[in-house]
Amino acid sequence: MIAKGEKYVHIVSSDSGDVFDNKYHTGCYDLVCRYITNEGGYVDAFDEANVIDNMQDRVCLDCAHKAECELKYRQTPTCPHIVERYLR
Repeated sequence: MIAKGEKYVHIVSSDSGDVFDNKYHTGCYDLVCRYITNEGGYVDAFDEANVIDNMQDRVCLDCAHKAECELKYRQTPTCPHIVERYLR
């Protein structure tokens, strides 16, 4: 859910006659764009778990803050250390 007043990206697209009207929080959109780039520039289908797994594989394994990290799996995209390194 995008909170009132937060910025978002609005994308309308179609595929095989279906129309999709999506809004993405700008921070989430940036993470998804990086995930798609990491996967070669095109991803037919993905979900939140694919993005989180990619973030953990590329950043968490050698993170300097790993020893004291107490984030739960779904909190991964909220960690400033992970996000900063992932978006480089």
